[in-house]
Amino acid sequence: MVTGLSPLCPTNAEWTTLDNSLGGNSVAGGKMKSTGTSLWISPNTEASNLSSYTGLPGGYRYDNGTFSLIGNSGYWWSTTHYNANALYLRRLDYNIGSLIIDKNTYDRHGGFSVRLIKD
Repeated sequence: MVTGLSPLCPTNAEWTTLDNSLGGNSVAGGKMKSTGTSLWISPNTEASNLSSYTGLPGGYRYDNGTFSLIGNSGYWWSTTHYNANALYLRRLDYNIGSLIIDKNTYDRHGGFSVRLIKD
């Protein structure tokens, strides 16, 4: 079972509430991405940051310490388990305006970005 995330990280339900408040997954990503191409690679499709979330393309960190997809994608943890070995994740990509819901078995010793929430 994946463990060790802060209880302040959003649950899948909290991510879904955010998705829905921005018009659903198909458009939420663009509203969450920082604008321009100084950090995101071109074309940074539909990026408007209308939500003020300012999602950045931090990519991810493998468990061996190397990084991948910096500039291409941003990945964020959820605290909700999809199954015993996987968590729900959210992902933004440079070439689409959607907010992707991932359900995968990423090694918890690797790394994704964390967005803390305040009740």
